[in-house]
Amino acid sequence: MSVIKLFCFPYAGGSAMIYDKWKPYLDNRIELIPVELPGRGKRMKETFKSSLDSLIEYILDSIGEEIKSGQPYAFFGHSMGGLIVHQLLEKIQVSNMPLPVHAFFSGKGAPHIEREKKNYHLMDDETFKQELLKLGGTPPKFFEYPELVDVFLPLLRNDFKIADTEVHTQKINPKTINITAFFGQEERFCIEKRNGWNDYTTGNCTLKYFKGGHFFIHEETKEIVSVINNELIISN
Repeated sequence: MSVIKLFCFPYAGGSAMIYDKWKPYLDNRIELIPVELPGRGKRMKETFKSSLDSLIEYILDSIGEEIKSGQPYAFFGHSMGGLIVHQLLEKIQVSNMPLPVHAFFSGKGAPHIEREKKNYHLMDDETFKQELLKLGGTPPKFFEYPELVDVFLPLLRNDFKIADTEVHTQKINPKTINITAFFGQEERFCIEKRNGWNDYTTGNCTLKYFKGGHFFIHEETKEIVSVINNELIISN
């Protein structure tokens, strides 16, 4: 079969490099394409986007030609990356562009079921730092370097603003693609938010659980990639 492009989107504050360690485990028929968002990694000097709509437009400008090439592709997004994947699918569908063969939502509940919002982006700096530590995605040592905090805290706030201002709607537009949703066994998602992904596809929807909390993505690399290989290659 032809090579499948796998576009991967990071969580809030994350860089595309978080997916580099997937390379040794991915089937050679899958081309890993970690998408770097503005304001981080190789695009550190670019101004980050202040709204979800502008971010989606930016991404489509970056990868639109590859999507329209006719080559099969898939999306993977963790947390805020899952929100990005969902919004991309909506935009791609209404634009009559080719849909992916598969969408992987990781650490992200079904969008039509409203979650409790903490509005992280509105917190004062100290409270925001403590909440970041509780979430587990930011190493404690990060806050020992003021020069890093000065650079990345505004980016983190902006990403959380995008995630916190997600619009919940009861209108669901099912896609003719397969969906897999990944969750940490210790994540606090209600059953409705987990099972809700079934409503977003007329194809197959599979839920997979991994050891750990919200950032299981860092510890369960081999297991995650194994599922992706199976869904994109072995099962087809």
